[in-house]
Order: sequence, then structure tokens, then C-alpha cells
Amino acid sequence: TIEDAKLIPKLVELGQSDTQREASLWLAGQFSAKDYKEFSEKHPMGSKEFQYVSTVLGFFETVGVLVSHKLLNEDVVFDLSFGIDPVWEKLGPIIPGWRKATIPRCGRTRSGSTTATRSGRRKSGRPT
Repeated sequence: TIEDAKLIPKLVELGQSDTQREASLWLAGQFSAKDYKEFSEKHPMGSKEFQYVSTVLGFFETVGVLVSHKLLNEDVVFDLSFGIDPVWEKLGPIIPGWRKATIPRCGRTRSGSTTATRSGRRKSGRPT
């Protein structure tokens, strides 16, 4: 839609900000953790690395909320990718623990939790 076309450049700009780029580069090159417990032991809340992960997840959470509220077309998001696949490969294993340890609503919408991947599209369920 026209609204999507207006919103996309703003998301691209946000995704290419210096902060987001620095966080993404660290994630791609140095992140290593099999689960949230290992991640939080290496990089406790308040560390620069914890902030990197928070920055990357915050960007994708923003995109996900826009999609879940039908403010941005899901197909457009997946056509553009925004680099979700490599991020999901790295961060997927820590997300369940991240959600429990951080903001209670992290990764959740009012209608339930939403996880999106290119291959799986959207899978929703009520928050517990």
C-alpha cells in the first residue's frame, strides 16, 4: 500500500543507524551462546553486548508489532527481509530465556506472542 511505501524508508533508516549497524556487526561476528543462561553469564544486563542484543531485538519487535497490527504488510516485510534469517539463527535459542528475564511483554502483542520466520511466517499463541 501507499502507507507501506511511506513507512519502509523510515524502517530502513532505523535499521541502518550507527547504533543498529554496530549491534548487528557484533552479533554477526562475535555473538556466541547456546541459550539465554550462557548469554547472560557472558553478557549480563547492563553490558554493552546485552545492549547490542536488545537493540537488534527491539528493531525486529517494532517491525513485528507493525505487522501484527496490520500497519505494515507482512509480505512486504518478508520480501525486504531486513536480515531476519541470520538474526533468528543467532538469537533464536536465547529468546525464550530473554522473554522471561526482560520486560514481561517482550515479544508479545495484546493478542498473544508472535514469532515470525521466513519459512514459518507467523505462529501465534496466547501468552501464558
